[in-house]
Amino acid sequence: LKRVWTTFHDNVHGIEKPFERHHTDWQKIGFQGSDPVSDIRGGGVLAVSQILYFFENHTDIAVGIAEANEPEATGEEFDYEGPYYPFATASIHVTAILLELFGVRNAAGVKTDFTTRNEVRHV
Repeated sequence: LKRVWTTFHDNVHGIEKPFERHHTDWQKIGFQGSDPVSDIRGGGVLAVSQILYFFENHTDIAVGIAEANEPEATGEEFDYEGPYYPFATASIHVTAILLELFGVRNAAGVKTDFTTRNEVRHV
């Protein structure tokens, strides 16, 4: 998360900003709220890695999304007029769906135990 925060601020705002786990800037990045952890649990570390890859390798698109998510200057609250692009949240959901489709997790989010040997027998 620290690298996502740093990459976002360096690329979008051109500033260094100390990492904050709870901040409205997470919504500018595309999370639902000011605490990204509440969104991440569905896709885990893989989802965060994919978001970071996108920010580092497709900077122009990431900057465009972030600029579209800039709130009106209202001070403390994240308040926007017009479209909102929940890029991070959508990315996490797609990752969670892929984890389920590939059998890494089930629909309830429980990880598959690959340490046990399950033999498939064809009759």
